[in-house]
Amino acid sequence: MAVDQEVTTTTAGPRWIVLTPSVDHEAWLTALSGTAGDHGCTLEMVAAHADPDAPDLENRWFVTHDAALVDRIDPSRVTVIVPQPETAAQATGALYGIDPPHDAFHASLLLARAMSVGPAARLFSAADLARNAEQIELFKGVYMRPPVAERGSPVPVVAVALGMFRFGRPGVGSQAIWSERLFIFDTRSCIDEAPPGVLDVSGRPRTLVYGPYLALPPGRWKAVMRFSLDEEAATNELRFDWGHAGDFISQTVTAGAPGIYEIEMVHAIMGPAEAWQFRILLMQGAFDGRMTFQGGSVQKLPDAG
Repeated sequence: MAVDQEVTTTTAGPRWIVLTPSVDHEAWLTALSGTAGDHGCTLEMVAAHADPDAPDLENRWFVTHDAALVDRIDPSRVTVIVPQPETAAQATGALYGIDPPHDAFHASLLLARAMSVGPAARLFSAADLARNAEQIELFKGVYMRPPVAERGSPVPVVAVALGMFRFGRPGVGSQAIWSERLFIFDTRSCIDEAPPGVLDVSGRPRTLVYGPYLALPPGRWKAVMRFSLDEEAATNELRFDWGHAGDFISQTVTAGAPGIYEIEMVHAIMGPAEAWQFRILLMQGAFDGRMTFQGGSVQKLPDAG
């Protein structure tokens, strides 16, 4: 079907568009507004705190960044567009006035919520848009040309972590790399001029590593995290937590010997998208020792049978 096809009349009633933040956000709003006008409709940006039951007028399209707003909307009336998840953090920061690392936290939540909209909704991932650069069927019988994407300059480790959302709803096997640079470290443990993740564990029991508070859609997720211990640190009892606020699983380990280790933990969330966290806690006072946290990965697993 040609891009310059004859304009058709849309089905009466409001339509909803979830548009996740990206550096080409304004270009998308302009393109959507033009398409709405071509079909005799108006486009209106709706804040996340608005009442989702309020808009009930015909021939109106409502756009929001936050899919939580459409929870009670018939998914068949919703279209989700995820243009450039790699740039979502910088775009979210600009739109909401949020500084790093909180821009990445918030962007991941918007992305995870967008991917959690019911399967009856149309979803256009960045990969879909790349394959269909000439036109997409925004709603049934409503076609538009995606805008030419502006390319951003995202922080590489953030872009890699959020890049999981580039291909649509994460399926079994989908994986994201979480660099150690995304995590937060106990300031008393950080060593001057040492790379992020190199920690002095001497001192009182405390949390050494936590974060990165990046959201994941519902499902079973496996975290694989890497770290190394020197001879002194290997004698200490460490607790590893994996989960989200109020719902963690834990393992307590004493390595007993210096070396490089991996720990694998599996946890599930079946409710709304949540900001996930991996933590390492020193469970006893230590006189000496050095630990190097090296980040790791998260991967979606099949639901438990």
